[in-house]
Amino acid sequence: TREMQYNDADGTVRMYLRGRPVVLYAPSTAIDIYDPHKVNTPPQCKLKLDWVYGYRGRDCRSNLHLLPTGEIVYFVAAVVVLYNMEEHSQRHYLGHTDDVK
Repeated sequence: TREMQYNDADGTVRMYLRGRPVVLYAPSTAIDIYDPHKVNTPPQCKLKLDWVYGYRGRDCRSNLHLLPTGEIVYFVAAVVVLYNMEEHSQRHYLGHTDDVK
């Protein structure tokens, strides 16, 4: 099945992400107390993207553009990066839910 499966013996969780099987390992100190059916509340704090390193050039071409603002726009995974060369700063568009190509 494509449902999440938990193995008590070795503390592994098998699930599917984008149709591919992924095995996650619980920390050895948590195997005895881990409950895969317990629903935890999300943390109150949020992460803020500070900087994007890298560039997707392997399978995409002609995807660097110079904007009238002087910024360079490109994408990495699902993040669109607007890089200001003069200020050495980045702005990020995070509205995509899948890789930008």
